[in-house]
Amino acid sequence: KINDQNQIIFVSTLTNKVEIKNTDKFIEIRSNGIPDHPVGQFPRKGNPNKISEQFHFLQITKFPKFTKFTIASRFFGIAVNGIMFIPGTAGCFNGNRQSIGSCEWRAEAIVDGKLKLGLDYNYGHVQRSGMYHYHGFPRGLVDRLKINSSNNDLIKVGFAGDGFGIFISKKDKYKSSYQLRKGNRESGPLGKFDGSYTNDYKFVAKSGDLDECNGFKNGQDYFYLITKSFPYIPRCWAGKPDQSFLKRPDNRNR
Repeated sequence: KINDQNQIIFVSTLTNKVEIKNTDKFIEIRSNGIPDHPVGQFPRKGNPNKISEQFHFLQITKFPKFTKFTIASRFFGIAVNGIMFIPGTAGCFNGNRQSIGSCEWRAEAIVDGKLKLGLDYNYGHVQRSGMYHYHGFPRGLVDRLKINSSNNDLIKVGFAGDGFGIFISKKDKYKSSYQLRKGNRESGPLGKFDGSYTNDYKFVAKSGDLDECNGFKNGQDYFYLITKSFPYIPRCWAGKPDQSFLKRPDNRNR
C-alpha cells in the first residue's frame, strides 16, 4: 500500500496491546510497543532495524507540579496507544552513541521538513532494541483519534513523564519559540546552520506561543504540544518526571 507521501506502509502482523490503569495517585501504562496503525516497512533505507514487542511500563502522576528549573528529557512521554515519544536521536557528530546530555552536535531526524534516519509517515522509526517510537507528529495515531474527537482543535495524544498532557493542534495553532540560528557553525560539523543538528536551533522567549519545553499555559492548565516545526517533540519537562521515564521503559521485572 502507498500513502500520499509515496511511502510504502504496512500493517504489522503483531497486535497492539496497551493497558491503562488508574490508581489514586497515578496512571499506569503497560504496552507491548506495537503501533495500532500502519507504519513504514522496517528494515528500510536509513533504518536497518526490525520492530519487535517491548515490555513498556510507565507511571504518570495525576498531580503534576512545576519545578523551578526545566529538566532535559530523553524518554519524554508515551502516547495513548503505548508508543514512546522520544525527541533526540542516537546520532552524534563524532559517531559515538552517547547519552543525550553528552553530545554537543546531536543529529536531528527531521531536517527542513525532510525525514531522515528512515523515519516513516508517522515520524517514527525503530531502535536497535526493536522499539518503534515517534520523533514527531504521529500522523497515523492522530488520524485515528480525529474520528472520535469532539474538539475543534486540540487532541490529547499522550502523557508526558511529569504528568502533564501531550496534545496536537489540528489547526497548527500553537507556534514554537525556537528559531534556526543564522550564519555558520564555528566548531564541530562546520557549515551553515541548516537544522541538521539540535544546536542549530536556539530558544527565543515569546517569539512564539510556546515555552522552552514546547508547553502552553492557559490559566491553571498547562500542556505540551507536538508541533510540525522544531522541536517537534518537547526536549524538556517543566515538572518533575516519574522515575520510569528516566531510563528505557521495561516492565519485565514489575
